Amino acid sequence: RNERKKWIRCFDNVKAVIFVVSLSEYDLKCYEDDKTMRMTESLQLFQGISNNTKYFKGVPIILILNKFDLFQERIKKVDLKVLFDDYDGGKDAEKAVEFIEKQFKAKCEDSAKEIVVYRSVATDTSSITDIFEDFLKKKQ
Repeated sequence: RNERKKWIRCFDNVKAVIFVVSLSEYDLKCYEDDKTMRMTESLQLFQGISNNTKYFKGVPIILILNKFDLFQERIKKVDLKVLFDDYDGGKDAEKAVEFIEKQFKAKCEDSAKEIVVYRSVATDTSSITDIFEDFLKKKQ
């Protein structure tokens, strides 16, 4: 956390931001403080990056919702309500991921900002290649 302010200055002439979130850790706390939920931390960081007009104005964001396979299993056991009181989709993984996606997009104050969302599976390395290829096709 304390290093973030230092590395933000390294981003000059950025073409896209790749933001990766672990879906399956929504009910776990951060290593650093044992109070903040990991997904909450990710949402706060995403908000800061997506609204940073000094370095990321007009820069699209590729939001990768990673570990979807593990999330599908976890949501059957741990309700998303542990993090989001207003979630009412139950144990439905699709509804839960759509809800999480909306939470991230809502953090961006610029409605014109391009945020492209992908899901990936932790063990499928080819899915990342597919994500980049798809994004590049959309940019042409």
